[in-house]
Amino acid sequence: MKTGKEKLIGKYLSGNASLADEKELFDWIKEDGANEVFFEEAKNIWATSLNLKKEGEDLTEKAWQDFKILAANEPAKIDKKVNFRPLQIAAAIALVVTLVLLIKYFVPVSTIDIKERSETPILKREKEKAVAMITIQTTDSAKTFFLPDSSCIHLNKKSSFTYPKKFDTHERATSLSGEAFFEIINNGVAFAVTCKETKTMVVGTSFNIKGYEEDKKVTVSVVTGTVELSNNENKKVTLTANERGTFNNENTSLSKTNYTDKNFIWWKKNTLKTRIKKIIKKLKQKIN
Repeated sequence: MKTGKEKLIGKYLSGNASLADEKELFDWIKEDGANEVFFEEAKNIWATSLNLKKEGEDLTEKAWQDFKILAANEPAKIDKKVNFRPLQIAAAIALVVTLVLLIKYFVPVSTIDIKERSETPILKREKEKAVAMITIQTTDSAKTFFLPDSSCIHLNKKSSFTYPKKFDTHERATSLSGEAFFEIINNGVAFAVTCKETKTMVVGTSFNIKGYEEDKKVTVSVVTGTVELSNNENKKVTLTANERGTFNNENTSLSKTNYTDKNFIWWKKNTLKTRIKKIIKKLKQKIN
């Protein structure tokens, strides 16, 4: 293990690591397979050491130094048929005592969900973060496409929509700049759309969001189902069919009204125009 990573591991295991700390640790683990193996072994001993009494820092520091010397000279594999030698026992005790120090140093209370820690592999969150993102952009014409969960998105012109290649099991997180009409499949997982300083949460419903960069507000018009609209201050409004929520960019306020206009059904008009164009194109091909 490289010098300087002891405290970093302690922060992560105790739940006190910042995002920067986690990134540094993940990068170090991915540099070498041996680093990941070392961390997994340390994590197992960490859980065991929670039941031990905290020892003094001087004794633990000395044990850690002894362990680093022993670990550098000991072979990686141990024959299970051979009895443990005093040197091997000393190395194991040194590592356990070291991790006790980390607990004492970083954990304000002794209650840690060991099961939760052990069931979550170190690289699981990193792999989830690394899921490929797909961005659909339109220029002078709208576009209709389907998401991995079979939900249908009608993206208006001069808009941008981003979503993951594979949705998370806890939330189907997406983002929008511009305007889009959503027909969301209900699969039991919340569907979220971030637009400017707002977040729209649904499970299965149809609705329209309009929030271009130059707009002074974001509007959410619900056609079917229930939608929750919130801002960065965690203020929320619940919308149902024929209701529209509006977020004001200038004062960050949220409001709810009933709507009568159908301006948000632009996508239906666009679909009709597209069909007409295709029919005309086919007729021209037949004539020629």
